[in-house]
Amino acid sequence: MNKAPSDVVRLSHASVKDYLLSVNVRQDKAAFYALNMALANQNIVETCLLYLMAPAIHDGALTLYQQGRRLEKWPLLLYAAHFWLHHINANEKLEDRTWQLMQSFFATRELPKCGNFGLWAKTLTPVTPFEFIGHTSTLYYAASFGMAPVVRNLLKFSPEDLHRLGCRYKSTPLQSAAFRGHYSVVKLLLDAGSDFRTASYPSNGTPLVWALRRYKWDVATMLLQYGATRSDVEYVVLKTNIGGPDDDWPDILTEYWYKKTIIYKLRTRKRRNDKIQKTGD
Repeated sequence: MNKAPSDVVRLSHASVKDYLLSVNVRQDKAAFYALNMALANQNIVETCLLYLMAPAIHDGALTLYQQGRRLEKWPLLLYAAHFWLHHINANEKLEDRTWQLMQSFFATRELPKCGNFGLWAKTLTPVTPFEFIGHTSTLYYAASFGMAPVVRNLLKFSPEDLHRLGCRYKSTPLQSAAFRGHYSVVKLLLDAGSDFRTASYPSNGTPLVWALRRYKWDVATMLLQYGATRSDVEYVVLKTNIGGPDDDWPDILTEYWYKKTIIYKLRTRKRRNDKIQKTGD
């Protein structure tokens, strides 16, 4: 263990963690200290949710000043709000006990100012106005933050939220997931029937447009495979400073880039020549 004076206990080396997670540790005298990664992640998720559900912080979304004071009094709030998302994704399966606790947490959004749920959302995105939190579905948040196991369950219990617009840009869960490059979540939403043609206000960006603009090539390729229109590729190539192809570009996009760039140059040259000809006349 780290012998330096500290209130924090740390493992001295990553190899210690590897040993505690190994099969060998369960077969010797140190078996008491053996760790189960899946169980550890589940316990951390449930602990974070219980922390976020504390009755003392059920008053919902706060002002930035109030939020700052709250963080001083609740030192684990930032970790609980941000990192249960990471731990939930570390396990492929969502245990029934964890899901039931999660549903109780989601239900707090019915309280004034969206209750504990609103506090969590405000902690994640402090500048988001409260009214957007209230009108944004739980599925949207889960998709936006890449929580694939949660999205999978919400699609079973709240399928009506699949096309519901949310957040400041009035976008769908699919648009948000594509924007952030959450491949597994995008696939879940597409398989559930999410409309990849929906364009958000004010950018008029479909999921494919956002995936391309954010250089999420794997997501863009999948959207094209699911039938997204190639006109979105043309829109991005001609209207944005996306640059030229490189090794990360999917073949279908590289081919389209060259085709549309050449067409664009030819059209520009023709307009310039027509203008010169009219001036000469």
